[in-house]
Amino acid sequence: MKKTITYALLSTALQLTILLAFYNLNKEFNKAPHSVHTWRQCDGASFGLHYYTYGNSLFHPQFYNIEFSNGEAVSEFPIIYWLAAKLSGTSHFQAEWIRYLSFLFVAIYLLIANAAIFDIIKSYTLSFYTAFLPFLSVVFCFYSNNFLPDVPATCAILTALSMYYFYVKNSNGLWLMLSLFFFTLAGLLKITVLVPYFILLLAAFIELFLGKKIFHSALIKSYKHAVMLLLPLLLAAAWIVFLKTYNTHYDSHYFLTKTFPYWELDDYHKSEFWEAFTVRWSDDYFSRVTGKITLIVIVFSMVIAFVKKRIVGWLLLVFLLLQITITTLFAGQYYIHDYYAIALVSLPIIAYITLFYFLSRKLIWRILLPLIFIPYLISDIFYTKEKLQLRFETKWEDEWSEKLAKCTPELEKIGLLKNDKILVLGDPSSCISLYTLQRKGWTQMNFYFFKGIDDIDFMKRHGLAWVVFFPDTRNKFPVWDNMKFKKTILINGFEFAQL
Repeated sequence: MKKTITYALLSTALQLTILLAFYNLNKEFNKAPHSVHTWRQCDGASFGLHYYTYGNSLFHPQFYNIEFSNGEAVSEFPIIYWLAAKLSGTSHFQAEWIRYLSFLFVAIYLLIANAAIFDIIKSYTLSFYTAFLPFLSVVFCFYSNNFLPDVPATCAILTALSMYYFYVKNSNGLWLMLSLFFFTLAGLLKITVLVPYFILLLAAFIELFLGKKIFHSALIKSYKHAVMLLLPLLLAAAWIVFLKTYNTHYDSHYFLTKTFPYWELDDYHKSEFWEAFTVRWSDDYFSRVTGKITLIVIVFSMVIAFVKKRIVGWLLLVFLLLQITITTLFAGQYYIHDYYAIALVSLPIIAYITLFYFLSRKLIWRILLPLIFIPYLISDIFYTKEKLQLRFETKWEDEWSEKLAKCTPELEKIGLLKNDKILVLGDPSSCISLYTLQRKGWTQMNFYFFKGIDDIDFMKRHGLAWVVFFPDTRNKFPVWDNMKFKKTILINGFEFAQL
C-alpha cells in the first residue's frame, strides 16, 4: 500500500503541474466567464452572485431577475455556487471561488483514481495515462476549472468508483461511506453521470441475489451495506422532485428538466446532432488518433472481458448501451452543448482499466503497451495545450460582455442608480448582459418575446427606468422611435436611454 500511496502522490503532483501549465499558470482561474458558452457560464456565476448578495439558504437558489420574477430557478444542485458565496469574504463576490472549488474535485479525483488504477494495473505508465485520459480532452480541460458542474460531477463519480474499489478490496466501512458521499454528490450535480453507479448496482444485485461472484472479493459485504448503496439513488430522485417542485412554485421555465430525445428532432437538427460529434467538436473531445484508439479500446475491452470473464463483458456491454440510451434521450441538448458529452468519459476509463488489467498479465504486453501509449500521451499533452489555448482566446458571446462591461464605470455618472431596472435590446446572448449588469448592481428586465407598445407601458408600470440598445440594433426596434426619453447617451456604440 505504501508503494501505491507514493505513486499516487507523485503522479498527482505531476498531473496537476501539467494542468496548471494548460491554464497558463493560473491566469484562467481569475477570469470571469468567457470564450465558448459564456452564456451558460454566466448562469452558474449568477447563482453564486445572488447567494452572496441576498444571503439565501442553499435551498433557495436564484439567479437573473428575468421579467418580473426574482430569478428563483434551479437545475443542478447548487452547492458549489453556495460555497463560493460563503468563501468570498465581505468586500465583494469573488466568482473565481467557483473555479477553485471545481478544480478541487479534479485534484481529489486524480489522487484517489491514481491510487486505485495503479493498484489494479500495477503499471506506472499505463496507470498515469488512464487516470489522466479525461484531461487529454480539450472540452474536459476547459470546463475543469469553470462555472459549470459537469466536470466536478464526472470527477465525483470516478472518485466514488475508486473509493468503492478500496472498500471491496479492504472491507473497510470508511471507504464505503466516502464512496457513498461522492456517488451522492455526483448524482446531485449531474444525474447523467450516474451510469457507472447503475452498473455497480446491477453487479451487486447479480452477486447478492443470484450468487454469481464477479470479482475476487465480494462487491457487497452485508445486506446492510446493500441498503446503504441505494442511498445516492434515493437522494438523486429526491433532488429531481425538489427542483421540479421549486421551478413550478416560482413558475420558472428557464431550465429544461425533461428529456429531449433524438426522435423528436427534425431532419435538420438530426444532422446537426451527428455533425456535432463527427465534425464540429470531434477534435475538441480528443485528438482524432486518440479518439479512434479509444473507440478501439472500448470494443477490445469488451471482447477480452467476454473471453476472460463473461459477466464482466456483459456489464461493459450494458454500460455502453446505457450511455448510448442517455445520449439518445438528451440528443436535443448534446448537439448544442459540448459539455453534455463530458459525462461519457467514464466509459473509456473503465474500458482502458479492463483492457490493461487483462493484457498486462503477460510480460510481452507489459513491455509493449507503455511503448505504445507513452508517445501518444506526450503528443496529446502538447495537442491539448495548443487547442485549449485557442479556446481560451476565442471571442464568442463574451465579446459583447467585455464591451458592455467597459461602459459600466460611466453609467452611474449619467444617472443610473443601483437596482434600477434595465431592458437590454439586441443582445445576442441575453444571459451575458444580465450577469454583466447584475454584478455591477443593476437589475435587468429581460423580455424574450418583446412585442410592442403594450409591453413598454407594462414594463414602465413595473419600474423600468432605462433601455439599452446594443450597437447597430436600434433600427430593429422601431416601436421606440416615437418614445420620449429624458436623455440618451451613446457609449462605445451602446445607446443608453432614460425613461
